[in-house]
Amino acid sequence: MTHSSKSLLNMLLETVEKISLSKQILYGTFSGWIASYGLMKVGKTAALVIGGGIVLIEIASENGYVNINWNKINMRIEELAENRHQEDGEYWVDIVEQCIDINNERKKFEQKSVQRRTVDQDSIQSRRNNIVFLSSIFVGLLIGIGMS
Repeated sequence: MTHSSKSLLNMLLETVEKISLSKQILYGTFSGWIASYGLMKVGKTAALVIGGGIVLIEIASENGYVNINWNKINMRIEELAENRHQEDGEYWVDIVEQCIDINNERKKFEQKSVQRRTVDQDSIQSRRNNIVFLSSIFVGLLIGIGMS
């Protein structure tokens, strides 16, 4: 999270802390409802596009517009399998290199996590102060999902 977005989020939560509980509930529920309603509409649109694409591919296949040469695909898979067995030593070298990279990334992550602990204490305190607002966002999300 960048410094400007973090300060904007903290500024928003500090502003919400100062208003009454009823307004916190109202704002949280409304913002949760808007967010869930928008996400449900985006999700339905994505499902429609993906499902429509699958149906169009099936129709094109039935009408002969799409032809799959399964023999060619099977031969290619067999070639890849044979090459993998021949280059088995190189394959294991790649796995070892990936493990080394993962260990280096893990060390970097552990170093960063120590720095994050102090920042997390501030965010935990902020969450405790805004529990009503954050809970009402969750309720708004549930209401929006129920209405979609």
